[in-house]
Amino acid sequence: MKKIFYFLPAIVFGLVYLLLIVENAGSIEPHGWFILALMIVSGILLAKNKWWAAIPGVCIGIFFIYSGLTNEYMILPEWQTGIALVLYNIGCGVFATSNKNENEKG
Repeated sequence: MKKIFYFLPAIVFGLVYLLLIVENAGSIEPHGWFILALMIVSGILLAKNKWWAAIPGVCIGIFFIYSGLTNEYMILPEWQTGIALVLYNIGCGVFATSNKNENEKG
């Protein structure tokens, strides 16, 4: 698998933030920038086959699920994005672990 695959959530959320800035649709909260930075760091570490780098992504997904289920005034349902992030990061962690084990054997 290409290493760019680990950066897909960071790329998607980065493009959304870029569109929000260009369209001046609203300001981006500081925790939004923190989440984006966490996704980038997680992608870098997953590219180095560190399985535990999927934990921040799972935490971000859990935050999205919680936020989407408690806030009634959201335009987009965040809980669906959260579920997708949790499943994606668990899959990336499993793949990084299996990839690391294959590199150590051969």
